[in-house]
Amino acid sequence: MIKKQMKLVKKYFLLPGAFFLISQIALAADCAETTTLPPMPLYFYNHLLNNGDPYTINLLPTLSAMSTAEDDTPPYYKKPWTGNCPMGMDADAQDCIEFTVYPNAINFSPGNIMQQIEQYTSNGKPNRGEVRIITDASETHYVYTTDHESSYCGPYSVQFPD
Repeated sequence: MIKKQMKLVKKYFLLPGAFFLISQIALAADCAETTTLPPMPLYFYNHLLNNGDPYTINLLPTLSAMSTAEDDTPPYYKKPWTGNCPMGMDADAQDCIEFTVYPNAINFSPGNIMQQIEQYTSNGKPNRGEVRIITDASETHYVYTTDHESSYCGPYSVQFPD
């Protein structure tokens, strides 16, 4: 009787682990180590933007602003990341930096994303959106999120073509 119970425990104990592994593989398939992300539908909080038609997101202008120290000028703003660094990026877990991928026609195609976001803000004024790049303190590695920090892709090395 006890052997039978142990087999059941082992069998059902492994199921959550297998499910977790499969879900992590599925999530990883949505990530891309490229500066132009594959087309994807985007949400502003829980509002589907652009009637569900996908956006192509270009991370290169934001990453380039970081490398040229133009990250404190509009529309690229550098600010300390609040909370723990995602994906184990920083050893002391508190020194990461956030960059918003500003919702304009340079970073998003089609370029109507700001108008889509404005209809869901409480005061009708623009909000920066939900696509962010978070770097380690030395700005050598980054992760990105397209879903208001629900999930992250990366970390990737910050590298620029010559």
